Amino acid sequence: MPFFYDKAFGSSTPLRVAHLVIEQMCQCPVADADAELAASLIKGALESHVRGYSLMSGTLSAAQVADWLCSGMPPTLRPALLSRVALAVETLVRRKSETVASSSAQRQSRLGSASGDTQAVAAAARARPPVSVVMDVDAVQEGVGGAAGTTADTTDGNGSAPLRGPSDA
Repeated sequence: MPFFYDKAFGSSTPLRVAHLVIEQMCQCPVADADAELAASLIKGALESHVRGYSLMSGTLSAAQVADWLCSGMPPTLRPALLSRVALAVETLVRRKSETVASSSAQRQSRLGSASGDTQAVAAAARARPPVSVVMDVDAVQEGVGGAAGTTADTTDGNGSAPLRGPSDA
């Protein structure tokens, strides 16, 4: 299964993962799915702690995850549904990774088109004269709680005289 990152999918609980697999497998909401199948998949997910982040890791196979999910099934039902559950897990993870990849590509394209606006703002900021601040500190230390008088000179880069005044420090 592919490696990808999605914050919402990664934080999926075992119950949520089981619901997603049931919906993928049955092509219907969990409430409309076979109750015995749903209960056994949910039981397997809870017992084996299948979580969204483990499905995103790229280190598991769909067969491993399906085996974990089917661990709560009766022995007669398990062989019949193991491959079908594996296919549902594989399809679910592939679709999620493709969705994440396409949304990431869309964000990148929006950033690329917005970079023209960003470049115009940066050019305007470079055109402004720089403002420099020079601090003069006259400190008289009288023990631990010494006092300091501070003044600040501000120039705007146009060659005008500095403005003097007490700082807010």
